[in-house]
Amino acid sequence: MRNVVKIPLIFILLILIYFLFTTGSSYTGQHQTNETKNQVAQEAIKQYNIVKRNGPGIEASLHAGFVAEAFLQIGDKENYTKWIKIKEQEERDAKNANVNLP
Repeated sequence: MRNVVKIPLIFILLILIYFLFTTGSSYTGQHQTNETKNQVAQEAIKQYNIVKRNGPGIEASLHAGFVAEAFLQIGDKENYTKWIKIKEQEERDAKNANVNLP
């Protein structure tokens, strides 16, 4: 009788262990993916700042657009909206500097 009870308990324990390991690794993988995407956005900001040092122009506008796209990929609506506004301002600055925009 004891062996009959042990088999289902062992089976249930194995299922619980499997569930815990697969769920935990999924969370960790998702966290790492979000962290990587955030790093991509931060790198895009660094590149924008490098280009911006050269003054207003189409390149600054393009890079601001790249930053906005990076935040869009993350799903960060607030920063996406912020960088779209920066992109639009860079376009206006480029027009005021008599830079031909496509």
